[in-house]
Amino acid sequence: MTAGRDNLPPLSSMIRQFSSFRNPHGRPMGDSCRNRGNRYGSMMTVADALFQPSPNNDDDAAMIAEAVRCVEAFTDRFNARDLAGMDAHLHFPHIILSGEQLVIWTEPGNLPASFFEDLERDTGWAETRYQRKDAVLVSPRKVHLVVEYTRNRADGSVASNHSNLWVVTFDGGRWGIKQRSY
Repeated sequence: MTAGRDNLPPLSSMIRQFSSFRNPHGRPMGDSCRNRGNRYGSMMTVADALFQPSPNNDDDAAMIAEAVRCVEAFTDRFNARDLAGMDAHLHFPHIILSGEQLVIWTEPGNLPASFFEDLERDTGWAETRYQRKDAVLVSPRKVHLVVEYTRNRADGSVASNHSNLWVVTFDGGRWGIKQRSY
């Protein structure tokens, strides 16, 4: 066995933990498996809740427009050097995958007050501009965007180019950036 697997609880106890979940149709998860004649029974109930979005009539174009508006509002606050304003456009916990390093912010206020001064001093940054914000996956209450932008110096020259995958979700009655991968 691989290191770390020895500490996992038995599968049966993990399945019991999810026994109170309901599938996207509001039925107990075991029902959806039994009703389809699934020979795996309750083991597949976890997948029902976690991997199958609920059916709905959401308009993809409207969801994409809202997700893009959220990203643009975030960057407006970034360019205004407004840390609290940026946090207002994030969902928490907020996930950042920077290379292979996973960072999870559980609450607002994770960037130091000197963030923008440090960025300007270290890179010459004056503003961020988008080249591309394209939806690559849309599902109920979630849009994955490929976001390409430049960090520019005050003279308009490009300090750095960035291509990222951002996940914007609708949660708590609002759109917010849930995950960024750099």
